[in-house]
Amino acid sequence: MTPINSPDKNSNIIFWVIVLAFIVSMRTLYPEPATANTNNPPQPPEEIATILHDAEQLYDLPHNLAVSVAWYESSYIPTARSKYVCKYRPRGLMQLHQKYERYIVENFTDIPYDDFDWKNPKHNAMTGCGYLAYLIRRFDGSLYYAVLAYNWGEGNVSRLLRGDMGEDKIPARCKKYADNVLSGMDWLNEGEAK
Repeated sequence: MTPINSPDKNSNIIFWVIVLAFIVSMRTLYPEPATANTNNPPQPPEEIATILHDAEQLYDLPHNLAVSVAWYESSYIPTARSKYVCKYRPRGLMQLHQKYERYIVENFTDIPYDDFDWKNPKHNAMTGCGYLAYLIRRFDGSLYYAVLAYNWGEGNVSRLLRGDMGEDKIPARCKKYADNVLSGMDWLNEGEAK
């Protein structure tokens, strides 16, 4: 029988205190994903907020648009990976689709593709924001159609606007995504104004 104050007992307690402290610190750095019942993204960790706001300014995006997109895409986790779509996965802070990543990096950023690292939140934010800026221009300044295209695909939104398909063809999850991102952006801006 091991005495209560034995070295083994104390090292077990220390081990579990360290594990618990680590878990608590990770939950603070990366909040839980948004639930289906909320349109209100939390403020990102300071480092992520700075990266996203810098990228928004670089590409002249509305304040907190990239922050809201990053929340609904990755819950502010720079190394997030989504499920495979065909043979590819969206990944990183802004969930860039692996199939189109090279095209987006080369056409909408100044980052040489050979230097691009999807896990680097600055690279991912700049690429996502560069693409969002392009989509806003492409859809005549419409934030709704730009955000919808970011999620549903540029080609789908183009076909919708040409009249090749009706609004009823927009998947409910994509409509909800666009609505959540835009209302989340507004909510973040209102919170900062208080």
